[in-house]
Amino acid sequence: DLFKINGQWISPLEIEDVLHQHPQVLEVAVIPESNQGEQLTQIVAYISLKPEQKPSSEIEDNIRKFSKERLPHFKAPKKIHFVENLPRTSTGKIHRKLLVKSI
Repeated sequence: DLFKINGQWISPLEIEDVLHQHPQVLEVAVIPESNQGEQLTQIVAYISLKPEQKPSSEIEDNIRKFSKERLPHFKAPKKIHFVENLPRTSTGKIHRKLLVKSI
């Protein structure tokens, strides 16, 4: 599931492992997003928060800071989307293709 950004190979699992360590994150999926009409690809994180947490700009800023402290700058997510649940396949794996379609 590797993807390339600015000539660097990126493993979404590495980024997900870091974001999953954040105390407010329940689960996370990272995918690449390409802007139509541009050659630019960026990292997008879909995050489901723990039940007692509500999405807010404060939590988003906190997660951004957390990721920038633990990942090289080119691996930190450029966008964060909060979701109630991540879509799953029949075998229980995160269904990344459905996330890509939801962009």
